[in-house]
Amino acid sequence: MSSWLYDRAVAGNVDIIDNRAKGVPCYDPGYTFVEKLQTISTKFRKQQADKSDPVGFMRHYYDVYELLQRKEVQDFIGTDAYKEHKQKRFRQGDNLNIA
Repeated sequence: MSSWLYDRAVAGNVDIIDNRAKGVPCYDPGYTFVEKLQTISTKFRKQQADKSDPVGFMRHYYDVYELLQRKEVQDFIGTDAYKEHKQKRFRQGDNLNIA
């Protein structure tokens, strides 16, 4: 895991102090991917029902796009753990076949 801001500063030869956190446990990107899909499915279902305009809806599509660039997420898709996490996270009425 890295910092977008840190990476940009280094690429631009900006003299900065590296104060990024080290050794901090992070949430698994594969689980985050599933949860983003679930959020998209839920917000879409609700939007179709009440014609609302969910705030921040597009952000989840961007996050899914970025997560799909990661090999560990690509490798996670379709595994038993992936399917199990989808079963736990997706609400009744959500589309499990979203991805």
